[in-house]
Amino acid sequence: MIVILLIGGTCRFYGLNWDDGYNYHPDEMNMTAAVSRIVIPGQMDPGFYAYNGFPIYLYRAAAQLLSEITGDDSWTVSWSRITLAARFLSALFSTLSLCLIYWMGKNLINERGALLAAYVAAVSVGLVQTAHYGVTESLLLFLLLSISACAVKAVGRDTLFSPYWHAMALLSGLAMGTKTSALAFLVLPAIVWAILFPRHRKSALLLRAASFCLITFLVFAAVSPHSLLQFPAFTATMQYERDVVRGTVSVPYTLQFRDTLPYWFFFKNLHWHTGLIIPTVGMLGMFLWVIVIGRRKEGMVALPLLLFGIIYWGYVGSWYAKFIRYMILIIPILILSACWAFERLLRYRRLRPLAAAMILFTLMSNTVWAAAFMSIYRSPATRTVASRWMYEHIPPDSVVLREHWDYGLPVHLSGRESPPFRFATMNNYDPDTEEKMQTMSGILEGGDYLILASRRLSGTIGKAPDAYPFTSRYYKKLFAGKLGYTPLKTFSSYPALWGFEINDDQAEETFQVFDHPVVHIFKNSERLPAYRIGEILKGGTRIASQK
Repeated sequence: MIVILLIGGTCRFYGLNWDDGYNYHPDEMNMTAAVSRIVIPGQMDPGFYAYNGFPIYLYRAAAQLLSEITGDDSWTVSWSRITLAARFLSALFSTLSLCLIYWMGKNLINERGALLAAYVAAVSVGLVQTAHYGVTESLLLFLLLSISACAVKAVGRDTLFSPYWHAMALLSGLAMGTKTSALAFLVLPAIVWAILFPRHRKSALLLRAASFCLITFLVFAAVSPHSLLQFPAFTATMQYERDVVRGTVSVPYTLQFRDTLPYWFFFKNLHWHTGLIIPTVGMLGMFLWVIVIGRRKEGMVALPLLLFGIIYWGYVGSWYAKFIRYMILIIPILILSACWAFERLLRYRRLRPLAAAMILFTLMSNTVWAAAFMSIYRSPATRTVASRWMYEHIPPDSVVLREHWDYGLPVHLSGRESPPFRFATMNNYDPDTEEKMQTMSGILEGGDYLILASRRLSGTIGKAPDAYPFTSRYYKKLFAGKLGYTPLKTFSSYPALWGFEINDDQAEETFQVFDHPVVHIFKNSERLPAYRIGEILKGGTRIASQK
């Protein structure tokens, strides 16, 4: 287990400054901005409510502590330093989660299954990648596993009159103080309560439930007070986030989920995060484990975690917005369920070779995939490399076209003056109208260079010809060299090992566009006039007027 922790910790802590301090992750930027606005114990309102107060105060406390230790005030004012402190804590919580996964495996499966689960989690790319982001997922996962461990103890001791019940309340309050979606974690203590309900006096159980709710609320209020003090702003933010998740509010960054299938989209993308075997075997194992518990009436200690996984999958899997980070919380459950299934198969002599082959393949393939993915953090960020190239190869005063809703390149590189270019913005997410086409054609006519900082727009609009008839055609014609712009330079950092690259362009967008996007630079070599560009974009398609 010590070796597993060393491997998992190395994967998580290596390359934490992967973006060279340029804050390429938008959620991190929002979090960092909120952290920089507060001072403990003076100014405590972060003015940002998409995340609750606990992680913001935690990251701020870490930044202030580092400032005191080093005598360097930049830890509390520099966004890059704050982000680094947040990433360190994220990597720490992710590493500690390996201990909890091992403990759960030892208590729910056996020693061998526990070690296997811990190692698979240690090299699971989804957990490794998330540990490199100073957001909330690693912290939430640690809290979920901690609550699950307390649930195992509470069910095993067959009593709610134990410190584990109060610990669950404390941890639930911290989780809700981290992110409102952690309300789902209350499923765990609710299942524990339901399991113990037939065995104890109802009045005592109701009293315990009331004390649990009270402790949870008080902890939440203590670690996220401005969720209550700024309740209208908090609820408005939550309503907006809920509408985005359900798809009732259309925003550009969820366009990629048009026409995607519930559950299936998440399931196929889980393979990028957990390897080729774990999603299928883990999903089957999770359901079969519950069936075995129901039939044999034994192993009830595993029921809270498994039922949480099934309920979470059933609820979140149906969402319109299918960002793969939503599945981070279910990854340890799938891993433990897969390891349980492997152990069950090993009991049968005829199936033992199959189980051994599946285990060996999982260990080898996941290790190779993790080693390949780590190449991303051994290489400079593609946006940084592209920015350096732009400074060195694009003539000063050139007109550089950039896309809205994406990171504007070049970044202001340390030690250099401001970029010596003129910029124009391509508002490609705007609805397709005749006016938009004319504006876009004019901008393209006057540009010298065009930058696609990621596939965020091209990968979504390009696949939505019904919603964006001429803008989707624009991307096809651009990459085909039909708009007068020729490909000049491409910067990529695909996972690679032994000189072999693994193209992950088919993964869910956010798996790639934060830490290793593909950057394309085009040069206006033919200088087509606006009217000709408009003819190419229109292509015989009728486009409505803005009126």
